[in-house]
Amino acid sequence: MDSGRWKDIDEMKKFVGGYSKNMYGEKWKLGLSLSFKWSYREFKYLENWMDKLKLYMLGSVGVVLFDGIYVGEYNRNGDLGLHSVLYYEGDVNDSKVKNSLYKWCVNKGSVDIFEFKEDEGFDWYMNKHLYRGFENNWNMINNKI
Repeated sequence: MDSGRWKDIDEMKKFVGGYSKNMYGEKWKLGLSLSFKWSYREFKYLENWMDKLKLYMLGSVGVVLFDGIYVGEYNRNGDLGLHSVLYYEGDVNDSKVKNSLYKWCVNKGSVDIFEFKEDEGFDWYMNKHLYRGFENNWNMINNKI
């Protein structure tokens, strides 16, 4: 593996780890892993689903700000899934947000939603396969690049 890729991954880990604190003064609130029941092999489909998730969260559960970073990762079948760290604000409790996320995600495939804990390193873990292929990419929910 070339050292340039490792340097990029290390920089990305630092960026993901610090983004929520830099933008909102708080750590990430949730982690999300989603494996789709459909076969996606292009990152644009993940971007499409995350755009729809943002609209759903802003339109239905009392969330007024919904942000995060997500990365695409191939599974054993060669299909793309995603890992994401999420931040939100609004007049809504954490349990309602988790339940709303689960309700939206569960019919799309296998989902894991959990409280983000800095010492568990999910923000680092989610970047482990970044840039291994063209579709092992990343994007942001609120500040899409």
